[in-house]
Amino acid sequence: MTDIKTEFLTEEKVAIVTLNRPKKLNSLTWASFNELKIVMEELNKKDVRCIVLKGEGQHFSAGLDLSSAMSMSSINSSQLDPARTAFQFFNTVKPLQDSVSSLENVRVPVIAAIWGFCIGAGVDLSSACDIRLCTKDTKFTIKEVDVGLAADIGTL
Repeated sequence: MTDIKTEFLTEEKVAIVTLNRPKKLNSLTWASFNELKIVMEELNKKDVRCIVLKGEGQHFSAGLDLSSAMSMSSINSSQLDPARTAFQFFNTVKPLQDSVSSLENVRVPVIAAIWGFCIGAGVDLSSACDIRLCTKDTKFTIKEVDVGLAADIGTL
């Protein structure tokens, strides 16, 4: 099972891109971000008029998968000065930003269909879309602020 699923409504020329980790509330791993970027780059070459981004199951996305986020702590800042630590952190976050930016760089409109939870990186993804539609009971939140981080891959 891949983290990102793509289907085509051929007659309408619409591509539906689905975050496909419903058991993990569609949380995003490093692989998910990379896969999303590849999918968007491929769709940009195809004859589609619109892309719909949605989540499988009851929620759009619970944001960054925490087990993937733990690998960010692999930066050994005790060995580096603050400037080098920041630069190394930038190199870690840049691929994530590129994946989110791939949504806004597609030549056709991208519509986010949002329901359930839309947390953290889910907000980043939806912010990069051209149109956002959600149900009345959708819950949006950015938890980075609660732990003293900047939501730096699109939300700001």
